[in-house]
Amino acid sequence: MKILLIEDDPEIIEYISIAFEVGWSSITLITSHHGKKGIELVEKETPELVILDLGLPDISGYEVLEQIRLFSSVPVMIITVRDSEPYIVKGLERGANEYLVKPFGQLELIARVKTLLRLHHTQDNTSLITYGHLEFNPATGKLKHGLNSIFLTRTECLILQKLMAAAGRVITVEELAEAIWGCPYPNANDTLRVYIRRIRLKIEKELLLSDFVLSRPGVGYYLEKIPRP
Repeated sequence: MKILLIEDDPEIIEYISIAFEVGWSSITLITSHHGKKGIELVEKETPELVILDLGLPDISGYEVLEQIRLFSSVPVMIITVRDSEPYIVKGLERGANEYLVKPFGQLELIARVKTLLRLHHTQDNTSLITYGHLEFNPATGKLKHGLNSIFLTRTECLILQKLMAAAGRVITVEELAEAIWGCPYPNANDTLRVYIRRIRLKIEKELLLSDFVLSRPGVGYYLEKIPRP
């Protein structure tokens, strides 16, 4: 299995390389110090996952992500020192699947990568889900209502899939964190809030459905009404 690391800091490259050598030796780690070369390697090497730093010497990590999404749905994990919400939102808007803030532990990195890959492969084998007159295909990320449709990122797919399966029952933050990352973690609530906001915006703008994803303050999220075409 191949993982592509697009990072220009030699210390971070060595840190991540050691993490895989010790904790997951079957992984082949491909590296690129530059964003443009990294984009070429995604197309040439077809890695199972991309680990992407935002601060690159030639082009920004955001631009790299946008270019990758033009031709590939490969899971992308952003690693960066930028931990404020606007940076996270910007990454998610451009199609990132995961966001890991530096410094991070080697075991945490491997756990997040394994979870992201597992969820990626699980979604590829998931059949169509219906909720009222909504049709959702987790494998492609396509959500359809009547003649309108949108595409969701893989993490957004996991959230919506969990909410649709619950048929109106409140799904707690802990349950959603478990579905996305495999376990709860301290910043799960804030990160989920960003994902939910993005899902709501897409659904309201493109599917013309308002008040579809609702929140129960301090508990979690749910789908209240069954939409009609």
